[in-house]
Amino acid sequence: MNRMVVKDKLLIPILSIIVFSVLFFIAVKTGLGIDYDSKIYIKGAEYIQSYGIISFLNEPSFAMWPPLEFVVISGIKSYSSLLLFQYLMVVISILYWNNFYSSFYEPDKLNQWVFALLLSTNVGLLLCAKFLWSESLFLFLVSTIIYYVFKYVKTQKVAYLFLIGLLSILLPLQRISGLFIILSIIAVTIFFLNNYRLILFESLGLFSFTGWFLITNAGLSRREGIELSFGLFSDVIFNYFDVVQKNFFPSILPYPVLGVLISCLVLIPLFVKAIGNIYIPTLFIWMTNTALIILSIFLKKAGNDQQEIMRFLTPIIPLLLILVLESISVLGVKWKIDRKLLILIPTLLSIYSFVRAIKNSILFSEL
Repeated sequence: MNRMVVKDKLLIPILSIIVFSVLFFIAVKTGLGIDYDSKIYIKGAEYIQSYGIISFLNEPSFAMWPPLEFVVISGIKSYSSLLLFQYLMVVISILYWNNFYSSFYEPDKLNQWVFALLLSTNVGLLLCAKFLWSESLFLFLVSTIIYYVFKYVKTQKVAYLFLIGLLSILLPLQRISGLFIILSIIAVTIFFLNNYRLILFESLGLFSFTGWFLITNAGLSRREGIELSFGLFSDVIFNYFDVVQKNFFPSILPYPVLGVLISCLVLIPLFVKAIGNIYIPTLFIWMTNTALIILSIFLKKAGNDQQEIMRFLTPIIPLLLILVLESISVLGVKWKIDRKLLILIPTLLSIYSFVRAIKNSILFSEL
């Protein structure tokens, strides 16, 4: 490989990490963020330290939450170490996504830079690193398994299969929505990748989830029953589109119109023949996960506010960033849009994202 190409391939991710790191160190001036969920994780981790993992799994008060986050926290001795761990999980995820985009999409340099900046200044990623939530480790697991699924298809290295199997086992033990990731990549493998050996390893997570469910019953006795409500469903949909919108634009309208337009934008390339082979599988993973997330929030009647939806979407938001940038590029070529305008749109997105991130990191430093 040409030395200049290697240099460019390393430079963009490194600068992306530097940007995120600056924002992170501003945001954590007051230390690790602790909220209601954080206190539950700390309490559960202390329980494991005192009584062991077997006793923890049989404790009804923790049955609603998958155990991996509690186990990880129980092995980390200080808040500063937890903060470092969460920072590393997000940083490694940023590296994976930058590599995923450059390796499998082979975008032009402008899109690589814009993606790197949008990713490193994403507010959701910053919150995941700041607060003691399960999303930071989950983000790492999601980033890694998606990257290596496509890496395996490209290289056919058997070692990647075992890594995919391990990640699949861990995903639903970190968050129940890990099941959504597993189901979506299995579906992508069946419909687009046609690799049945890969499906076998991807499916291992279904068994780990089943084992945990049989032991704990997933706290079903403590969960609210399903009650269909059009009002709740409309709230979930509204908040979903608003969260999508806020990843790119400020809320300048009373309704998330731009969120709806962005969601439609990523569908348009399906009707353009110039679309790359990987676009449809990426879109399928995004759409399957978002549909399952919306359905899950609706049925369990909880977590339907914007912050909760943001937390659900953050681990897969890099997929949306890629889809939007690729859609703009594909449509620009198809419709012969002036190159200056094509450069202007992602540049403005980057500037807004950067300014917003600085503002939010200063705000988070006071929490």
